[in-house]
Amino acid sequence: MNEKTKQILVYGVYIGLVNIAISVITYVFDLAFISMWSGTLIFLAVLIINIALLVVFGRKLRDKFYDGVIKYSKALLNAFLMIICMSILSSIYDYSFHKLIAPDYQETSKIVIAERTSQSLYEKGLSEKEIDKITDTILDRPTPSAEKTVALGLLGYFVMGLIYSLIAAAMTKKNPDIFQNENMINTDTDV
Repeated sequence: MNEKTKQILVYGVYIGLVNIAISVITYVFDLAFISMWSGTLIFLAVLIINIALLVVFGRKLRDKFYDGVIKYSKALLNAFLMIICMSILSSIYDYSFHKLIAPDYQETSKIVIAERTSQSLYEKGLSEKEIDKITDTILDRPTPSAEKTVALGLLGYFVMGLIYSLIAAAMTKKNPDIFQNENMINTDTDV
């Protein structure tokens, strides 16, 4: 394994550890259940952090291994390799979380979502019968196994990771300067 590949994997591990840290903080402080919008805000924060890390690490790779110039396709490949590494690490954490740390987390989440939905619908003036029907639908959904959750999560990591990589590669790519040529004669003159 060459030095560049090792560096890509290390950066992927860093991104994975950041994502795990965000998950732990979210769980410990119950951030996902603060409000109806907290999940969306956490998603947006993770999106921005992941893209920023991919750009920073992509530019470091560009400057160290590509002499400051990299095509979009190569920047995309590097970013997606980091995402693959992050996805595997995050999925291992997700499996451990759902099997060992909080096996009842999904069931608890369903209850909280049902309560929040019920409260929101009550405030909008729906009848108790309509609210109960909707709440029962939420609570009657089967809770997926940890394995299914991790498999779907891994798929989500890859899809979102591809989107992150496409954006980060656009911010990382750098074409050669068309005016920079070692064979050009210096034509600067003092005026």
